[in-house]
Amino acid sequence: MFRSFKSFLPVFLSTRLKTSVVFDEALITPLSKPLSGFENYKHSNNSSVPSIKLFDSEITKFSNGLTVATEKAYGTFSTIGVAVNSGSRYETYYPHGTTHILQKLAFASSQNYPNPMETESLISKSGALLDCQSTRDCFLYASSCFNNSQENILSIIADTLHRPYISDEELAGAKDICLMELQQMLRNPDPEPLVMDWFHRAAYGRNTLGLGKFVSEETIQKIKRQHLLSYMAQYHVPSNIVVAGVGVDHEHFVELVKKHFIDKVPIWESNKENFKIKLPKIDDSHSQYTGGSYYKEADLSNKGLSIVEFPELTHVVLGFEGVSFKDSDFVTFCVMQYLLGGGKSFSAGGPGKGMYTRLYMDVLRYNGSMYNAQAFNHSYSDSGVFCVHVGDDPKNINNAIDYIIYEFLKLTVPIPEDELSRAKQLLKSQLLMNLEQKPVMFEDLARQILGHGKRKSPLDYIKEIEGVSSNDIVRIGRKMLESIPTLVAYGNLKWMPKYDEVCDRIEQAKKQFIKYK
Repeated sequence: MFRSFKSFLPVFLSTRLKTSVVFDEALITPLSKPLSGFENYKHSNNSSVPSIKLFDSEITKFSNGLTVATEKAYGTFSTIGVAVNSGSRYETYYPHGTTHILQKLAFASSQNYPNPMETESLISKSGALLDCQSTRDCFLYASSCFNNSQENILSIIADTLHRPYISDEELAGAKDICLMELQQMLRNPDPEPLVMDWFHRAAYGRNTLGLGKFVSEETIQKIKRQHLLSYMAQYHVPSNIVVAGVGVDHEHFVELVKKHFIDKVPIWESNKENFKIKLPKIDDSHSQYTGGSYYKEADLSNKGLSIVEFPELTHVVLGFEGVSFKDSDFVTFCVMQYLLGGGKSFSAGGPGKGMYTRLYMDVLRYNGSMYNAQAFNHSYSDSGVFCVHVGDDPKNINNAIDYIIYEFLKLTVPIPEDELSRAKQLLKSQLLMNLEQKPVMFEDLARQILGHGKRKSPLDYIKEIEGVSSNDIVRIGRKMLESIPTLVAYGNLKWMPKYDEVCDRIEQAKKQFIKYK
């Protein structure tokens, strides 16, 4: 055994040495140059594989308003699904949390798939993953599956969208899941989903975009089967729907959509007795940003789930009015978000991570007690908000607010070229790297068709990003700071200043900043 090891050792060391040399060369060689030995490498020219132009979308619209959009892609699997112009912003005349319950009921029993166990078996045989997500203004039902399973999966999605049963047992189970999810969010050391929900409530009031995404314990028992089916009947209509596919043949996909979405009747049309209540009017209100505050006192100590003690934090979100995704300044706001950047204090660095963004360089690294500081840009069809979320020791939260106010004010003066260039490069890389994944390609395609009525190429966005100047950032920064602030605070609020005090502080800081800058 020892002799065997002795003969093996020189070979191992030789191989290790060669590997190390190649690895070291790879570390210092630019991606634009080939490694040694690969200078004359030629790619396979297999003519049997058809050439595909990425992001070249095909769109078909049926006479009833339903839209089909597809893009070709390489590979043996595809991502298909549905985007619906629906969400919590349309719950004005429904019990709060209706769409949250609907999300949890996705892919349950339906007219053509009454047995969930058999449906699960079919999904497994198709090699598919199904998911449903709901936001304030959009429902997404999507699946990644083998190419030869597209019809089975599209049929399941069509049924859950238009022909759900919603039994009493399923409804009760969905309510339990929603309540459990709510409790988990309240126990989570990182309450970002909750504070962002409250931020929208403060920014827009209790209507349109201010209606919360999550069900509440007070309203959950008011939600009945009739509410859910009525909501779907009003908002899951053809004119609000885009059926999209990435990695599919357009003509074949259109035929499948016609078969399962057009030719088959929704359950609320074939079974009128489902409606035992009068349908409310459709809410087409335009959202109005108002600004405001929401404070919630809570004990956030001992939130850690391990033996390592988690610090008690007070969470604050401070922001202003932004723009809709249809606005000409939308891309400029995106660049501004990546200029501020941010994240959590223990995030590991590395190229492309954003460690040189302003919230990391000018805020987090100077505040040892600060857990997170991150910029957010939320854009919708008719409005938007731009904000920064910070979590800090309750005793230091006053100081943290001053830091964030200062970062907002710095957006009103010229941006150094290296900072602006870095922010634009980071945004471009994130955009392109995300679009290497079919599920992201699907969502991008579906939501663009839903929101704009057309597909905008990533290369078009790249050109817009490159065209953003320092003057553009200054212009939108100054305009943004003219709006009424929105402020949310959560946790130990003993040292938290009142909303009016923060507003006065912002106005005083503006005057001082202009004076000295």
